[in-house]
Amino acid sequence: MWAVLDLAFGGRDGDGGSAPAVVRTSGRASSGPAASYKAGHRTCRCAGFGGCRPEAVCGRRFAWAMLRVRGYCRMLAGYLAELRRRLYPGPGLPHPIGFPAATDIDFRDLADLHNTIINNIGDPEKDGREPRNSKAIERAVVGQLIELFGGDLRDCWGYVTQAGSTEGNQFGLWLAREHFPTAALYFSAAAHYSVPKAARILRMSGDCVRVAADDSGEMDYDDLAKAVTARVDRPAIVVATVGTTMTEAVDDVARIHTALDRAGVQSRHVHVDGALSGVPLALDGGPIARLLSRSETGAANYDADSVCISGHKFFATPHPNGVVLARREHVWRVSHAVDYVDGIDATWSGSRTGHNAVELWLALEVGLDGHRQRVARSRALAAYLHQRLVAAGWTAWRHPHAFTVMLESPPLTILNRWSLATSGGWSHVICVPGLSRGTIDHFLNELGTNPNAGHGRKIAPVIQGLAATA
Repeated sequence: MWAVLDLAFGGRDGDGGSAPAVVRTSGRASSGPAASYKAGHRTCRCAGFGGCRPEAVCGRRFAWAMLRVRGYCRMLAGYLAELRRRLYPGPGLPHPIGFPAATDIDFRDLADLHNTIINNIGDPEKDGREPRNSKAIERAVVGQLIELFGGDLRDCWGYVTQAGSTEGNQFGLWLAREHFPTAALYFSAAAHYSVPKAARILRMSGDCVRVAADDSGEMDYDDLAKAVTARVDRPAIVVATVGTTMTEAVDDVARIHTALDRAGVQSRHVHVDGALSGVPLALDGGPIARLLSRSETGAANYDADSVCISGHKFFATPHPNGVVLARREHVWRVSHAVDYVDGIDATWSGSRTGHNAVELWLALEVGLDGHRQRVARSRALAAYLHQRLVAAGWTAWRHPHAFTVMLESPPLTILNRWSLATSGGWSHVICVPGLSRGTIDHFLNELGTNPNAGHGRKIAPVIQGLAATA
C-alpha cells in the first residue's frame, strides 16, 4: 500500500518521487514513505498552493495522493476484469482455438497450495535441504512417463521443466553437445523455433543444418541423408519433431536412423521434441511408445537419447510446464554436487516450481485408459471439423493421428476473433481435450462458406511460410 502511495506522491509537482522524509512524532524520528504519509512531509512543496509549513501535515497533498491511488486501484481492477474476461469468455463468446492448451481436467483441489512456495531445486532424485519441495511427486510423474515411452528408471532419468518443451529442447541439445562436442546439428524446416534458439544459446548455430520438410511438415529423409553425407566425418545430432507446430506432422525416428546408416555415420544423438503429440502417440502403443526402450541387439544407438513433452498442451495443467526424459549416461556428464543445498545440479534451471509436478501428478491420476479416451474424443472432433470445413468449401486437411486441422486462412476478423495460429497463408484449429463440439459449431457458423470455393490453395505454402519465419 505504501509503495502505491509513494508512487502517487512521487508524480506530483516535479518531486521526482517521494524522497525519504524525516518526521518527528512524540519526540522520535522516523523515516520512509509510511512515516511521511502518516505525519506529513517536512519539505513539502505544493505548487500553486503557496507551500506548506515544515513538519505540518499537508492535507492538500495527501488528498491529491489519495485521488491518484484510487485511480491506480480502478486501473488495476479494470486490468484484472479484462484478464478474467479473456480467460473465461463465457457462453456465446469465441474461445481461443488456434493454440494447444487442454482444459478438461479440474485442478481446483490444488488451489490452497498456490499460497506457498514449492521449490524443487536441482535433481528431483535428491531432496536436499529445502523441505518445501514436491520431489517425491515429481519422481512419480517422471517414472510414469518414462514407462509410457518404453524406458526403465535404471537407464532413464527426467525432471519437470519450467517452460514447456522450449526448456526440454535446450536441455536435450545441451546433453547432445556434451556427448558429441564436434557434431553437426540437423533439424527440419518445420521444427519449433526453440530448436534454432537453443542452438544459438549453446553456440551450436554455426554447425546447424536445416533439413527440408515435405508438404505435410514431415522431415525429408533423403535430404537428411544428403546433408549428413556431406559431413560424414562428424557425429550427427538430430532433432526429430513428434507433432510439428503448424501441421502436427511426425518425423519417423526409425527412418532418421536409416538415413544416418546410409550416410555411414554411427556416432549419433537423437533428441525428440514431442511437445503436443508425444504423449497421445505413446498412448497408441506404436513406435513412439518405444523411444526410450533398450535396443534388442544391445547396440549403443537407441531410438532416442532424450524426449521432451509439454504438460499444459495435453495434460491441461493451468501453468505452462513440461517434462524432459533422457538416458542417465548423458545426464551424468552435466551433473555435479552443490554442497550448500545438499543436492545435485543436473537440470537446466536451478530453482523450479514444484507446483508443476503436483499438477502433472493430478492429471496422470486420470489413468492411461482415461487419457486414451481423451485422445479419441479430440481426434473425433478434429475429423468432424475437417468434414464440415470441406463441406463448406474450405481447403482443409489433417493427419489421421492429429488434433490439428489445417485450413486456408480465413478473413482477418475471424483469425483475430478466434485466435487462429497462421503461417504462410494457412491457419489451424487444434481440437485439444476440453474443446467442445458446440464451440466448433459456433466457429463454423461465424466462418460460413468459403466465397472462393473451388480456388483453394495447395499444401506447400504451409512449410514455406513456416521456414521463412523460423
